Amino acid sequence: MEFNIEHWNWAQDNNIKIYLCRTKDTYGHTQHTNGRKKKVYIPYVNICVSLDGNNRRFKDEFKQDDPELPTIINKLYKYYYERANN
Repeated sequence: MEFNIEHWNWAQDNNIKIYLCRTKDTYGHTQHTNGRKKKVYIPYVNICVSLDGNNRRFKDEFKQDDPELPTIINKLYKYYYERANN
C-alpha cells in the first residue's frame, strides 16, 4: 500500500498522530563501524496513536527495520480517514 498524502493531511488537521514508541525489549544486530563488526542492541517498537490527546499503544512489537511497518502505518491512516468520512 502506498502512502496517501490526503489521509495524512486529514489526520494532521484532526489532531491524529501515528508514531513509533520504543519498548524495553531489544534484539541484537551486527553493525559495521570503522571496518569492524560490532553487536548493538536495538529496542523493538510499538505503534502509538494519539487522538486529540488520548494516547493508545498497540501491543504488537516490531523490529525497527521491519519492511511491513510503513504499510501498517499507512493502513491505520486510511482506517481513521475512512471511519470519519463514511
